[in-house]
Amino acid sequence: MGEAGAVSLDKRRQVIRARDREARAGLGLETTRRLQAGGCALSPGLVPSVRQSALKLPPCVPGTVVVVNFFVEVSDQALRPAGRPEPCLRFDTPCVRVPDHELVRRIGIGAFGEVWLARNAVGTFRAVKIVQRDAFEAEANYEREFRGLQKFEPLSRSHEGLVDILHLGRDEEAGHFFYVMELADDANAERQDQNAESRTARESFEFSGSSPQPGNVVRPRSSELKAEDFKPNTYVPHTLREDLKRGGSLPLADCLSISAKLCAALGCLHSQGLVHRDIKPSNIIFVSGEPKLADIGLVAAMDDAQSLVGTAGYIPPEGPGTVQADLFSLGKVLYEMALGKDRQEFPQLPPDLSSRADYAGLLELNEIILKACETDQDQRYRSAKEMADDLEWLRRGRSVRHARATGRAWRTARNAAAALAVIALLVAALLLVNQARRGHVPDPEAAQLYEEGRWHYSQLTPAHHAKALEKLTQALQRDPKFTRPYGELMALYTWNQLPGVTNEHIRLQRVQEIAQRALAADPDSAEGYTALSWSRFLQRDWRGAEADIQRALRLNPELALAHDVYAFYLSMQGRGKEARREGQLSANQPPLSRRASAVIAAWPFMAERRFDLAIAGLQRVLDLDPEFAIGYSYLGDCHDASSNYVAAIEAYRKSAQLLGADSARIEAVFGSLRRAYDAGGREGYYRQWIELLTAELDLPESERWLGWTCLNLAGCYARMGESEKALDLLEAHFDEPQEWHQIKFVPGYDSLHGETRFKALVKRAGLEP
Repeated sequence: MGEAGAVSLDKRRQVIRARDREARAGLGLETTRRLQAGGCALSPGLVPSVRQSALKLPPCVPGTVVVVNFFVEVSDQALRPAGRPEPCLRFDTPCVRVPDHELVRRIGIGAFGEVWLARNAVGTFRAVKIVQRDAFEAEANYEREFRGLQKFEPLSRSHEGLVDILHLGRDEEAGHFFYVMELADDANAERQDQNAESRTARESFEFSGSSPQPGNVVRPRSSELKAEDFKPNTYVPHTLREDLKRGGSLPLADCLSISAKLCAALGCLHSQGLVHRDIKPSNIIFVSGEPKLADIGLVAAMDDAQSLVGTAGYIPPEGPGTVQADLFSLGKVLYEMALGKDRQEFPQLPPDLSSRADYAGLLELNEIILKACETDQDQRYRSAKEMADDLEWLRRGRSVRHARATGRAWRTARNAAAALAVIALLVAALLLVNQARRGHVPDPEAAQLYEEGRWHYSQLTPAHHAKALEKLTQALQRDPKFTRPYGELMALYTWNQLPGVTNEHIRLQRVQEIAQRALAADPDSAEGYTALSWSRFLQRDWRGAEADIQRALRLNPELALAHDVYAFYLSMQGRGKEARREGQLSANQPPLSRRASAVIAAWPFMAERRFDLAIAGLQRVLDLDPEFAIGYSYLGDCHDASSNYVAAIEAYRKSAQLLGADSARIEAVFGSLRRAYDAGGREGYYRQWIELLTAELDLPESERWLGWTCLNLAGCYARMGESEKALDLLEAHFDEPQEWHQIKFVPGYDSLHGETRFKALVKRAGLEP
């Protein structure tokens, strides 16, 4: 620390222990002041963090009051400019004055102020929040918060889902404003099961069929309790966070009830041009058992809400301050409330989901959560009412997924009517009826197997793909009419990582079977036409493949897999601009796999030889997912094509490590490449690759691990100017997986494009202009 008067970490710990011992012995602050005078002061650089840490200590724990007051006092003295009045932030002696209220005990603290339990002149308990001007970096921010409260105050008492603001005041001289609120129920109070009023309320509760939970137990308001019944010293506000800490998650019926009421409250707030900006479980309180949006200190007008506030994990990517941002936060709350997982784990599902009694309903609710928490705000709910409508639809036992599919069909019919008038409308209506009849709710066990298989698919490793094949096959055996698994099942055959699939003929047979089964289950299955498209691609019928994938997208424009497959086709054909468009459309949908999406997003840039952009995109994903082996392999290809050979070697090395190759072999191979490059530059690097890959060809197929050996070896020969050797290899291995369709895509073949033999191979691949 280095500064005169600075105290070491050990010394500070000694001071804390001394204060606690003295507090337990009933001593006051005199001794702590003497110790402070003796050199236990904080260095200025430590003051802010120590002050914040001190204020977060629980005041109800014996011995901490003295310690907190000591450090608050020391840090305030260090920070306070000359002439500034001494602040009053002590637990035991509040010196802020709130007219007609006695501040009893501090019960909460946030970034911009404190919440106190208070008693008014007639003995009613209230909550009072005090917001200090000094908590804000700029005066304008302090004024913005006050303006938001001025607008919210009359609105708060007009809706049962908003906490009531009973009084708003301001003390310019002391530098703060305050507002008096109704008090939340006491989380520590005993349930009033024997109280007749509570029984009546409980019987009328909207979801009376659900088992009682902390969130729906009806209690009298804390402010309505008689003075002798209320225990201010043990009072803890009843929040949704308290419920989740005790129970982990709430029953489906309670989740639907609470979230519907919060949607209604948000709708009221938004209708007046206001946004909340900090929706989270600890800011949802219960008053007489009913949920309310609280801690409204961050409420602001939509055109006055540009500062970055809120709580990490609940803030959307674009930041807070909009209707869609509030709905994103509410979606994260619903995720925690329904599934019992932390918002940072979104969108993972709990492993025991299939064992829950309300499993099928939770899968439907997850569709609502996913839409509310879309990364792209344009894909989220447009309003709180729209989200509430889906919640109500589910509460009635209807399928949200089916409703959305029906809605898409209706929009298509409505647009057709504008052009084709009455006849087209009747035809579309008939199609709509047929689609409704085909609506299928999957078997719960099949749905769980599908989710497990989908996750294994997303990992993009041979072992996980083998597991995905097993799970997806089981899902379809359980429910053959459940069409969604057919999509991922087909996708497994696009990555060439399944055991036993050694040639294109086997892949074609499997994919054709998938297409037939999917279309037999549903003749308008987008997954079925995606599989049919891939079967045409394997037969080198590029036009037929494109026609079928376009049909799949007409049937379901939101099928990310279909956009991914189309982006692949376009990239292999060198149609980079169109491929980027499909990749963007895919990114606007819930991704089938973040890893797959990263590779697909890189393909168009690789096809256009814009390797810097491909590298940037891959690196962003690898920063978030450093275990992505195939990602490092593609990154190595891009660095290699950019002549950054050292970076390519390290990326390939990392990929091999993640795939579990022998460490000694990894060091031997990539160490030799680095030495060859250091000694001979570009030529030494490619000559060493040729030596390594030639040796790899002498190994059995099961022992090869350097990727697509022939493809890479041909590229190395081409880069060394040995065109005939490169073309000999390409012709000999042209029909192998990953070879023929990449003939125009692989950067290593660029020098061969003018060769007659190479043009013949392009023609064989069906890629003639």
